[in-house]
Amino acid sequence: MNNLPPLPESQRYQVWLITRQVPVPSGMFGSSDSVEQLEILSANFSESDVIGVSVETLRRSPQPPFAIVLVRKF
Repeated sequence: MNNLPPLPESQRYQVWLITRQVPVPSGMFGSSDSVEQLEILSANFSESDVIGVSVETLRRSPQPPFAIVLVRKF
């Protein structure tokens, strides 16, 4: 996940695994974090159709409150 724009300290990128159009929050990372620091919380990629990334506040959300800014189909 390279070349994402920098975020203010009050925001993070949130990873979503999406299966049958149902998003599951799966980890957060800051714009200065390296990929090695990304902790995937629900890494069941085999059942997921899509991975998405949204911009969030520091707390995790059960649903993406904002638009997903990056989507990649498996």
